[in-house]
Amino acid sequence: MCNRYWVRGDKSEVTKVLPDLDFRVDYGVRYNVAPGHSAPIIRRAGVGSLTLDNLAWGIPEKTVVDPTAGPTVSLKHHEAATRIGHRTAYLYRRCLIPTNGFFIWQQATPTCRVPWLLSYPGESLMMLAGLWEPHSEIGDTFAILTGPPPNRAIWVGYQFPVLLPPCAWRSWLDPDCPFSELAARMHSGVHRPNRDLQQWRVTSRVESPEFQDPAAVIPIPARQELG
Repeated sequence: MCNRYWVRGDKSEVTKVLPDLDFRVDYGVRYNVAPGHSAPIIRRAGVGSLTLDNLAWGIPEKTVVDPTAGPTVSLKHHEAATRIGHRTAYLYRRCLIPTNGFFIWQQATPTCRVPWLLSYPGESLMMLAGLWEPHSEIGDTFAILTGPPPNRAIWVGYQFPVLLPPCAWRSWLDPDCPFSELAARMHSGVHRPNRDLQQWRVTSRVESPEFQDPAAVIPIPARQELG
């Protein structure tokens, strides 16, 4: 599962593909976005209107059956499309999560795991597929959609965020997009990492959600640890 990522906060990267996007909030750099943090997402606010808003990462899931359930930060794509609790959001409240790279952890030994940063060359902008939900007490929230890891990242061993190519960004936000086309978009998205993603070790200090420093995204040698 993807539970950390970073955002460079460069508006020009987004407006190249979505020139009509309304930036309702500050789109600044964030080196270590963690569950519970407020982060920028892109969604459709009305007919033909796209907005960038800050939402809390993690959809509350407390129910009568399980009142202690924590927030859902990621959902398997095929389950979100079919489960009663999330199907409405999948059909009508889809969103894009802008990022320039996301962190995953490799279990190096039974007692040690090491963080890696995955990104496109040049750490160019990528968009993760997501859903958002309204909440009367804490405001709107979002979750990331996931799927199987591509062959190049099969060592990850768990669900991989769904990456959408730029040609799919606008249609992913269109509530009138046919269900069959959404499935095709997912298919095209999960295969791009197999060709383009690069990966490198980063400092283990990203384990802490409070660590917000440029060092979070700087490559380090495999045998070296910062701080």
